[in-house]
Amino acid sequence: MSLLTAKRLFLPLVLLGLGACMVVACAEDEQEEDTHSEPAPDCQAISEACHVSGDFAEECHEMAHANDAAECAERKDECLDYCVSAMGEGGGSGASH
Repeated sequence: MSLLTAKRLFLPLVLLGLGACMVVACAEDEQEEDTHSEPAPDCQAISEACHVSGDFAEECHEMAHANDAAECAERKDECLDYCVSAMGEGGGSGASH
C-alpha cells in the first residue's frame, strides 16, 4: 500500500472506529437503564404504602425510590407498619409517583 493510499484511508478508519465505540457505549447505557428501571419488590411495596403524611413515611418513601433492595428488605416491616397505621388514621396524601 502506498503512503498516499494510507493517508487517504486514515481519517475514514479513525471515524469508523469512533463510531463503533459510540454504538457500543450507547448499547451499554440502554442495558443499565433497563436493569435500573424495575423496582425491587420490597421497595415497590414501601413506595406504594408510604404515600402518607409524616416525616418517617416520607423517609421510607424516599428510601424506596432509591431502589436499594437490601435497605428496603431490611426496613420493609417498620415502614409498612408505620405507613399502614398512618393511613388508617387518615394520614393519606393521595399523591403518587
